[in-house]
Amino acid sequence: MPQFAALVKVSNCRQLGATVVLHGADVGEARIRAEEIARRDDLTFLHPFDNADVIAGQGTMALEILEQAPDLDAIVVPVGGGGLLAGIGTAVKGRRVALTLRGRASGAGAAVADAGRRAGRADAGRVAVRSPAPRGRRSRDRRRAGR
Repeated sequence: MPQFAALVKVSNCRQLGATVVLHGADVGEARIRAEEIARRDDLTFLHPFDNADVIAGQGTMALEILEQAPDLDAIVVPVGGGGLLAGIGTAVKGRRVALTLRGRASGAGAAVADAGRRAGRADAGRVAVRSPAPRGRRSRDRRRAGR
C-alpha cells in the first residue's frame, strides 16, 4: 500500500492476516513494489480495483442496496481508485438503467476530483442532494403507481 494509506485500511488488512508493506508516494509506486514482491516470492498479484473479479465482488454491494431499498433514485459511492464505483455501476446499470450513480471523492481521493475538474466537470468532487418528498406524499405516490 502507498505510504499514505488510511490507518483503518492498514489495520483491517493486518487483522485479516495480511502482511502489509507500505511503499511509495502513490498507488503507482506501491503497485510496482507489490508486483516485485509477487515475482520474488512466487505470489499472485491481485490488483485492488482493476480486476474483473474484484469489480464483480464489489458489485454485490449494489445488489444488496437494491434489495434493501428498491425505490432509490440515486446511489452515492465513495471513490478512491474507482473499483467500488465500477462494481456498483456495473451491477446497478444491469438492473436499473435510470438510477443515478454518483462518485464522491473524499479528501484521500482528491485526485479523482482534480481529474474531473481538469476534464471540464464543474461539479467534480461535489454531490447534489434532492430533499426527499414528505413521507405521506411519497407513500401515496407509490400506491398510485402500483408499487
